[in-house]
Amino acid sequence: MKMKLLVLLLLSTSLLFSQEIKEKVSESTTKVDSTVIDEDEEEYLTDEILDGYWWIETGQWRLKPYMVGLFDGLSLGTSIVLQRFNQNDFCYSIGTKAANQYLKRFDTLQIHHFGDSLDEFYADTINVKIRFENAFNYMLYKVTGENPKKLNSMLEAYRKEGEDRYRMLEEKRSQDEEKEREEMYKKEGEK
Repeated sequence: MKMKLLVLLLLSTSLLFSQEIKEKVSESTTKVDSTVIDEDEEEYLTDEILDGYWWIETGQWRLKPYMVGLFDGLSLGTSIVLQRFNQNDFCYSIGTKAANQYLKRFDTLQIHHFGDSLDEFYADTINVKIRFENAFNYMLYKVTGENPKKLNSMLEAYRKEGEDRYRMLEEKRSQDEEKEREEMYKKEGEK
């Protein structure tokens, strides 16, 4: 459990930049499945979570520096977190082992090839609703030769999570629209 927490902490600290990047690359409209959506509607679809729609719309010239920062952030985050542990503590040895196993996968990767792998992943429309951090983990394990059975299990879980998130966002949007209509009718009735 503690290993999972350490790896999650490492990923979350390195992905803190994602909100800043999202704000910088956000434009007045976003194209989703050939439907143009304005900024107000976009918040329901993305919920400010980076996913395949974000990846596709951002463009390669903006994603390359993002990927370099992500890889650097993972490395820096690992060293910062591990320095805060007491080296004699049992958690330190578990955390170090987990971090080293995870980061060892990066040794064979080249950032631009990894970005190309993510392009291919998100080119499959069934994957566009998968959050970036999940796609990143999946592709990291895939390109470093993880067991296909584990990969299939990961992919199924990530796809389900993405579908569930979009379904919840659509329900929220519908509820908000219904409330707005009710308020509008109420105001008109008061006149």
